[in-house]
Amino acid sequence: MKKHFKQVAIVLFAIASFSITSCKKDSPVPETNQEEFDKTVFTFVELEAHDDHYHEHDTALTITFDAKGKPDKSHYHLTAGQKYRLYISLYSKGELINDEILEEASIHQFFFTGAPDGVLNYTYEDNVGLKGIFDVQQESTTFPLNVVLRHGIKKSNPILAWNTPRSEYAKAGGADDLNVSFDLHPVAGEGHGH
Repeated sequence: MKKHFKQVAIVLFAIASFSITSCKKDSPVPETNQEEFDKTVFTFVELEAHDDHYHEHDTALTITFDAKGKPDKSHYHLTAGQKYRLYISLYSKGELINDEILEEASIHQFFFTGAPDGVLNYTYEDNVGLKGIFDVQQESTTFPLNVVLRHGIKKSNPILAWNTPRSEYAKAGGADDLNVSFDLHPVAGEGHGH
């Protein structure tokens, strides 16, 4: 009986020791606090240059992404040779949360990748990318434009370029708060159908 009791005690001690060592935490990896969006809206407003500023015209294009990042249509046109002011609106639990992103502007930045060279240019107007000038420099075949909002990025001065590839901006740290794509077709002018 003593032998059986001794074996049970050894087994229980081994289980307890294993439990204690397996629960001990290694140095924790800090988790980046990421936003979750119910809806994201891109609004492109046509601009007309006027001396040293722009006048806004009618909205040319609105793209709405659902909570899964799916756009409301499969294909979008913008006119080559035209500048647009891009407004990005981020919604969480039905509320517009752009102000929260702007309050943490030092650790947020949008990137726009996938455009062929020379087709697009983007100028940040708020150091984050929620508002900026989207310049369609020439027509092109349709391509997927990927738009990423990076959270927790260590910004440099000047900030990284709007079209910095993932392999480069990932080196500045952080994680994606938003990562969506849509098919963009820069066209020569009005009347382009499909």
